[in-house]
Amino acid sequence: MALDDVAVKIARSENLSILPEVGRQVIRLIDDPDASVAKLESLIERDPAMSAKIVRVANSAYYGHSNIGSIGRAVTVLGMNIVRSLVTTIVYQQVVKNYDGLSKGFAYGLWRHSLATGIVARILAKIKMPLKAENLYAASLIHNVGLLSMGRFCSDQLVTVIAEARKGERSILEVEREQLGFDHTEVGELIGQKWGLPEFMITALRYHHSPLEAPANQETATIVAVSQLAAQRAGYTFEFVATPEPIPTEWLEAIELSEDQIPAVESVLHSEMEKVQQLFNVPAAA
Repeated sequence: MALDDVAVKIARSENLSILPEVGRQVIRLIDDPDASVAKLESLIERDPAMSAKIVRVANSAYYGHSNIGSIGRAVTVLGMNIVRSLVTTIVYQQVVKNYDGLSKGFAYGLWRHSLATGIVARILAKIKMPLKAENLYAASLIHNVGLLSMGRFCSDQLVTVIAEARKGERSILEVEREQLGFDHTEVGELIGQKWGLPEFMITALRYHHSPLEAPANQETATIVAVSQLAAQRAGYTFEFVATPEPIPTEWLEAIELSEDQIPAVESVLHSEMEKVQQLFNVPAAA
C-alpha cells in the first residue's frame, strides 16, 4: 500500500471514525482570533452528550468546582482554553473507543500514552509558552493518530513492522519507511488536513519524531516531540514499544531545557495521570 492509497482512504473517511463536527469546529477555534465565549458555548451545546460530559468533568474534584450547571458557566469558570482541551480529549477518546483496528489493547495503550504526552506538553508549555499550554496539550494528545489509523487499514503490515522493530530494537518509524515506504507521521499529517486542524497541530503530527526538520512551528513541534519521549520514559508507553528512546540533547537545547529537569516533570506527570485516569475512566495499564 502506497501513501497515495492511504490518502484516498482518508479522503473517503475509511481509516478512522470521523471526528464529530462539533469537536472539529471547537478545535479549529484554537487559531481563530475572533473566537468568543458565546461562539464556543453555542457550538458545544449542539451536542447534548458532549455538553453533559463537559459539565460532569468541570464539576469534578480535579477542577475544584461543584456548582457548574451549564456550558456557559463552565466556559466562564474554567476559561475557553481549558474547555477546548476538554472537548479535544472527549472527542479523541470517542475515536479510540470506536476503534476496530489492530486490537483494543493497542488502542487503549496508545490512548494512555497520548494522555501522558499531553500532560507533559502542558507542563513544559506552562514553563516555555504559558499562553499556549492548552494548545500544546491538544496537539500532543493526538500526536499518534496516524499510528492508530494504520492499525486499522494496514494492520497486518503494522504487526510485521512492530515485530521487526522490537526484534532489532529499531524505531517503528525507521521500519515503517523501510517496509511500507511511508510512516505514521505522514499518515497523521493527512488526517490532520482531512480534519481541518490548525497548522501547528498538523506540524506536530508530521514532525513529532523530527521536530528540528519542521519548516514552521518548530518550537511547538519540539515540545510535542520531547513530551512523547518523556512520557515513554516515565512508563506511559504502549505494548509494542520495546525500549523507550532517549530524548535527543539537541531537542532539549532547542527549547532551552536540560536533562536534569526531566525527572521533576516525570514526577508531576505521575501525580497528574492518577487524577486524569480517574477523570476519563482510563485503565491504569494498557
